[in-house]
Amino acid sequence: MDEPPPIACTLSPAAFADREGAWRAMLATWLVSYERRPDGVRLRLRPAAEDRVRDLVALEAECCGWFRGTVTRGELVTVDLVAAGDGPMVLHTMFDVFAAGG
Repeated sequence: MDEPPPIACTLSPAAFADREGAWRAMLATWLVSYERRPDGVRLRLRPAAEDRVRDLVALEAECCGWFRGTVTRGELVTVDLVAAGDGPMVLHTMFDVFAAGG
């Protein structure tokens, strides 16, 4: 069985803070619902968030190879962020705070 990639981010501290701020601002503006899942998190956002969230998910793929993100559009924009190993716990910790507006 393949080992999951290490949970690490390649962003500098300043870039990490900027990225965190981008997620917080986006969720504060467009989040409709947040769901913890066994393999990660699911976000449902207002349609106006689609371009921005697609950009953020693509940026995350460059610096955080330990999780995958998919964005689908229906009535709402659905974002699934999934990981293996301890990754779901890390995603829960990060997005619990973001989704709560903290």
